[in-house]
Order: sequence, then structure tokens, then C-alpha cells
Amino acid sequence: ECLKDPSRLSQVRKMMAGSRKELGTQTFEQHLEELIEADQISPETKRAALALASPPSSTTPSHTTGAVTYTRRGPGKSAAK
Repeated sequence: ECLKDPSRLSQVRKMMAGSRKELGTQTFEQHLEELIEADQISPETKRAALALASPPSSTTPSHTTGAVTYTRRGPGKSAAK
């Protein structure tokens, strides 16, 4: 229901984080923490990943997939922001 009502979209992240055991959902940050605990990435890598996943500060048109925003850079090329 939160996805259908634009005024409730902010609740999606909270629901994802809180429904980890019930539904198997998790946030990008939760997954990064899991990778740190498993010694698969460093805390520095987590910070870099979160910085890349931050919403763009400009109004450049972009295509968003998951938590990472990609901007088209010509035919078949894209760069993560």
C-alpha cells in the first residue's frame, strides 16, 4: 500500500528494514553491514558505496535502479553517481 500512495513512500525504507526476518527485505545499508561482518568489504568500502548511492544533488535527468543512480553516457554506457 505504501508504494501506491505517494504520501507514504517514505515509509518503504522503514518497512524494508523492519521486515528483514518476516519478508527477507533489507536496505542497501543493512546489506553493506552484513558484508562488513562477513569480512567481505571494509568500512571504507561501505562509506564509498553509500556515497555513490546518495541521490544526485543536481536536477540532471537520470535513470534510477535500486539505490544507485545511473546517468546515460552514450549508447550502452552508463556511469554510477
